[in-house]
Amino acid sequence: MKNYGSKNKNMFKIMRKLMISCKKAGILTEKKIARKLNAIETVELILHTSVCKACKQYEVQSNFIEKSLNHKIESPEKRDLADLKKKIKKSLPAK
Repeated sequence: MKNYGSKNKNMFKIMRKLMISCKKAGILTEKKIARKLNAIETVELILHTSVCKACKQYEVQSNFIEKSLNHKIESPEKRDLADLKKKIKKSLPAK
């Protein structure tokens, strides 16, 4: 019979180092929206949100808010750009 005690202790140490607080998970969620996370941050956030439903929900809500804000900000500019193109075409002399 094999002794798995030392392997479990090592795995526990690794998991303990990778597990982060909800506060840090929130920071990483916001950081992820702003830019790409490095590999360690990505693993930390994935591990944390896999066991913490509140932080997973926060991540989902943050992504939704970010997409909604980007859509609201971009939409008027796109309309304005289309209107501007029409005005420019009207002002150009006909061929």
